[in-house]
Amino acid sequence: MSYRDITSQSTEVLWGTRAAERNAETRKRLEKEHNVRIGDEVKIVTEEVSEEKDKKKEYLLQYRKAERREQNILEEIQELRADKLFPSVSMDGMPKGSGQADLSDFVALMDELIEKLKEERLCKVKLRMEIEGKIKRMDDTDEADLLRMRYLRGMKWEEVMAKTGYCRAQVNRIHGKALEHFEM
Repeated sequence: MSYRDITSQSTEVLWGTRAAERNAETRKRLEKEHNVRIGDEVKIVTEEVSEEKDKKKEYLLQYRKAERREQNILEEIQELRADKLFPSVSMDGMPKGSGQADLSDFVALMDELIEKLKEERLCKVKLRMEIEGKIKRMDDTDEADLLRMRYLRGMKWEEVMAKTGYCRAQVNRIHGKALEHFEM
């Protein structure tokens, strides 16, 4: 081992020791400032905050789920109409009935689906108004805008970054703060 290797090793060990001392000093200072011991108790608090944020995310995501349910009903209606307008053609030469029962079944099913669609739309509108009202009560407009873009408009994180001009880390930080400040 050369003199240079020994010197660089010694400074690395010394640097590591100094960093450990700074970490210990920081830990003592934080424990004193916040009147807690860093350890399991702090981890439990962190988990509780994380669970609370998850509940808020789930609440906010309800609107997007309502939109998907509405879209599924619309697609079901379109498929039913397409099946009725363009029935499969049978070229077997056998006589067929008038299809009157089929038509009444079709109308009954369409009425049922349209009623279901109306109910889902009403639910979605009420949910949006409720969430929008809670977002409007937030103090920080950046946080409110981010929640609105992500959960009400359904924008992807890349779209949110492009719209706000923030990098991914800033968007994540604002999102975390927004969830902390959002009141359910």
